[in-house]
Amino acid sequence: EGVMKHLGVKWDMSLNGEMQVGEMVEVVRSLGEKIVVANVRMKDKLDVLLKCVYPKLLYVLQYCTWKYEEYERIEAEVSRIIVGITRNMKGYPRDLLYVGAEDGGLGIESVASKAQERKWNELQKGLAKGGVVGLSFRSMLNRAGRLAGTPVVKGRESSIGSTLGNRSG
Repeated sequence: EGVMKHLGVKWDMSLNGEMQVGEMVEVVRSLGEKIVVANVRMKDKLDVLLKCVYPKLLYVLQYCTWKYEEYERIEAEVSRIIVGITRNMKGYPRDLLYVGAEDGGLGIESVASKAQERKWNELQKGLAKGGVVGLSFRSMLNRAGRLAGTPVVKGRESSIGSTLGNRSG
């Protein structure tokens, strides 16, 4: 079948990630629907989503090598579940879910942005290690920069967010 599971993350041998995206969307959909229909308070439903489902998602998403659009596809499913939990109308502006509570939103962290942040943190840790590990991370970063058309030059600042395809940085 060509499927491998490593550290709880399934990989198909084509390495395009399509199987992972579909599986993650289905996991969010099935768990989310169970949470939405549960006969508990709205706050408890949000707590379950944020403290049980989010960590599982983030763990898998931090290792995936998808285009940012795939992360947004999963984010759309997560936001649909949040709208269901909060009993807002289907047309509720999704951006308000992620705006801070002091500004009138729910203050929920975006799964897509948080996954990119975790990737960035892992890259920073790898670069700081030095030795063979640091050289490997520098090589990967330089290759990503060349492929993106934004070479990373030692000793000069560059827009690392655009180099890595992170739209939030």
